[in-house]
Amino acid sequence: MVLNEAVHNSISSKGLSTLPRDLSSVRLERLNTMINLLRSKRGYSKQELMDRLEIGCNRTFERDMELLRDRFHVEVHYDTSKKKYYCTDTGMLELHLSLTQEEMTAVAAGLKMAAHFLPHLQHGSDTSWDKIKQFVPAGILHEGEKLSSAAVVSLPVSPLDSHVFQQLIDFINLKQPAKVTYASPYKGNEPKKRTLFPWGVYFQSHAWYLWAASPEHPEGATWRVSRVLSCEPANAEWLAPPPDVTVEQYAGTAWFASPGELKYDITLHLFPPLSHIVAETQWHPTQKIEEQADGSIIYTAKVPDLEEVARWAMSCAPHIKVVGPKELVTRVEGLATSFYNK
Repeated sequence: MVLNEAVHNSISSKGLSTLPRDLSSVRLERLNTMINLLRSKRGYSKQELMDRLEIGCNRTFERDMELLRDRFHVEVHYDTSKKKYYCTDTGMLELHLSLTQEEMTAVAAGLKMAAHFLPHLQHGSDTSWDKIKQFVPAGILHEGEKLSSAAVVSLPVSPLDSHVFQQLIDFINLKQPAKVTYASPYKGNEPKKRTLFPWGVYFQSHAWYLWAASPEHPEGATWRVSRVLSCEPANAEWLAPPPDVTVEQYAGTAWFASPGELKYDITLHLFPPLSHIVAETQWHPTQKIEEQADGSIIYTAKVPDLEEVARWAMSCAPHIKVVGPKELVTRVEGLATSFYNK
């Protein structure tokens, strides 16, 4: 569905109101309702549509149908055998909106951030904003763009191929296995072809990641999207994700970028001033913080991977003591020793 938002506004003390240029709000509402009805698979006869939309004469109905087809490019088909109308493409629809200043600021900020964080929507975000900002007061434009610019500066995004990103999104929706060329970051590993079964994408720690299965990882694994060099359909039997597990639930288990089964109970002792800073942030959904009399905190959580926690603990030195598990202590000691052995 493509929404062409024609915003024609009038300004009042209560906010920003957008009015249609040459269509009444009553007719726009009727057209919107007609499209929603036609999108259903059951189909509607002419009389059913006229009754539902409270259209009193055939001529009004024919004019509305002509408007949908010719102006908004809605593909409406009439099945002569069933004597019903169906919609196969909703085309472009002019919307009647009423937005407050706060809501318009949110749109301004949201579109700019969408272009930054969702590379496959870059063009759509830019063109949408170009259309909308012609009708928006300069003050609201400035405020929304200022907020979004501050966010995108502080949250960098690793570059990736927008075409590949969109392909992966399509394969996820279609449940289509993919053959990808994946470039591993480890030394000596050349880009290689892999068969993946894409389940979802998520953003974590300045990069987009793909949650997908592979013949080597039928239970699912994490793949950095920026390392996918090419993508095409694969001839393979689809592997479904675990039942009742969403990409949001999967990504939520990660400390930074490596989600998975929660299997390591970690305990960290952090000291001022870092203890105050760490306590202000939700680092992991399972975290618990116990404040100590000296201003330090005991931080506990259950995580799927120790390597990321070990690297994070190193960045917290000297205001941290790794208490457990023993495997995490050993990994941190190994990282610390490596500074002297390089």
